[in-house]
Amino acid sequence: MSKTLILGFIYYLLFFGLSPINAFGLDLRISLFQAQANNLPKKILITGQFKILNSSNQIFNGKYQIACINQSLELKSIDLKPKILEQKPFFILQGRSIRLQFDRINRAYPNIIIIKPDNLCKLHFENIISEKDYINIVTGSEMPNTWPAEALKVQAILSQSLMKQMLIKQKQNKFKIYDSTQQQAYLGLDYVNENIKKSVNEVWGKYLKQKEIYFHADCGGQNTSPVYFSGQTESANFKSIKCHGSQLSPFNKPHIFQLSKIKFQKLFNCSELKIIKKDESGRPLLMELCHKKQISAYKFWLKIGQNFGWDKIPSTLFSLKSNKQNFIFTSIGAGHGVGVCQWGVYDLATKGKNYETILDLQNQN
Repeated sequence: MSKTLILGFIYYLLFFGLSPINAFGLDLRISLFQAQANNLPKKILITGQFKILNSSNQIFNGKYQIACINQSLELKSIDLKPKILEQKPFFILQGRSIRLQFDRINRAYPNIIIIKPDNLCKLHFENIISEKDYINIVTGSEMPNTWPAEALKVQAILSQSLMKQMLIKQKQNKFKIYDSTQQQAYLGLDYVNENIKKSVNEVWGKYLKQKEIYFHADCGGQNTSPVYFSGQTESANFKSIKCHGSQLSPFNKPHIFQLSKIKFQKLFNCSELKIIKKDESGRPLLMELCHKKQISAYKFWLKIGQNFGWDKIPSTLFSLKSNKQNFIFTSIGAGHGVGVCQWGVYDLATKGKNYETILDLQNQN
């Protein structure tokens, strides 16, 4: 097949909304910068050695800027004499490590990067990548790459199991894979080292049997069930138990956050809040706002994190008090508390447990 026909095929796939994965011989398509979805850039700096597939295949090595101008993308050299090199409706970049920089973002990704503008000239990014490269990056993004190998193996198995589920949905064109923590954190090549690669290799192709895969940072000493997400725990199979945690976790101590009622009013159009139902672990299940309006505690927790930062109420295991000026939240742990506790995995790994034993212990929770 000629280069012209190949490029024409890629254009067809992109413009008609079909997945270009198979065209590149890769497995996954990841939508990048989901956390910045409301504030995507109109220009970006790119460094590293790469080539532009929808161009002359010339290899670029240096620093460049891609900017949206009149809904068309312009590639300009930066570290040499400023010069416009290419103008395209979108770019398809290929390289071993393509570094993207804008605002506070500075991340590198392998394989294929597709950059497209929307009708507001904001840039959207997709990374087309192999399954193993994805798991290497996810494992390092979800768990510190300096942790014991047995802990990293646990994370790699969890991430592979979740990836398998997401890949099936994506191939059915019913699902998008994002780089957000609501699926799996995917922060780029800077989080991958030899420790990660070796651990992933040793458990490659191993999956958990359960249909639902969940993990979180720190259970706070008490876990909860997947039914927590619905705001109900009326389940005969659910019983909260103490989970394996770690005294070394930075989330092991109570964390206090005061939210002014003025800011709360702006966000919820209300200045009243109380917890009206908890689950067996002590986590709030339902919250009541003004006029007896109810919201699941999980959705409330997400909204606080999205608007004020995830460090404000790190865990769903929180209590609530108030005074005239503020709502006062005290939490312990980090994350939603469902499934495997990553700091618990760390604790067991440092005590000499292997990944199989750790998974057996954690999956009792």
